[in-house]
Amino acid sequence: MTSLNDQLRSLAAKGGKADSEHPELDWSHPAPRLAFWQRPIASGIVNQFIGGEEATARLCAAVAPQMDLQAARDCLLVQVEDERRHADMYRRYLARLNGRPSQQNLLDDAVTRSLSWRGAPEAALLAFHVIVEGEALAFQETARNQIPDPLFDTMSRQIAKDEARHIAFGRLYLSQSLPHLPLQERIEIYRWLRALWFEGTARLSSGPLGKVMATAMPRRWMQKRWEHWHTALEAAGLFDGAEASDFPVS
Repeated sequence: MTSLNDQLRSLAAKGGKADSEHPELDWSHPAPRLAFWQRPIASGIVNQFIGGEEATARLCAAVAPQMDLQAARDCLLVQVEDERRHADMYRRYLARLNGRPSQQNLLDDAVTRSLSWRGAPEAALLAFHVIVEGEALAFQETARNQIPDPLFDTMSRQIAKDEARHIAFGRLYLSQSLPHLPLQERIEIYRWLRALWFEGTARLSSGPLGKVMATAMPRRWMQKRWEHWHTALEAAGLFDGAEASDFPVS
């Protein structure tokens, strides 16, 4: 059976080749014609992607030295380069929209809180490689619908392939590392993740897309979506069916 280290080494090598394997984007393609009310929404979406990529790169760079396996550190360092490359692509696209860069990164607080965690690094990996990356991947399709541009569609799909690889790393590593953590520490991680989720999604409503996000993400949506992540956390190995009562979804 292939060891975890060998599987991670293979994933890191695949990630290292990803940039050269992506086809070159055609930036000469005409910019999309957006209605006056669509342009700020599109710019806001792209700005949040920029912020998300930068935040995740910052988190991965900080967590990598905490990993015991060299191959896990390599996967995270490859991801840092991926996220920075994605952020640069989004910045170039924002300029294509004549959009203004945002000074507000809605994930900064999540990164700061993740870095202040004094327990196992699995907590930060669950926050970003399961929940944040998962939400980003799900939001890619919504973003493509909001920005009807073949170039954005191609760019978004390229980035989504990288994000899927990042999620694969999280699932692979966490499925083998989480079961070794004491139950009480896993309960604390779960409570921390739940608070991070509800506080973070509530903060979105005060951001640059405030009215849109407040409409799209009422409290009942947040709870329903958390139920989805509750299931994902169980699948990731944070707890099993016999422990479910210690990890209440509400």
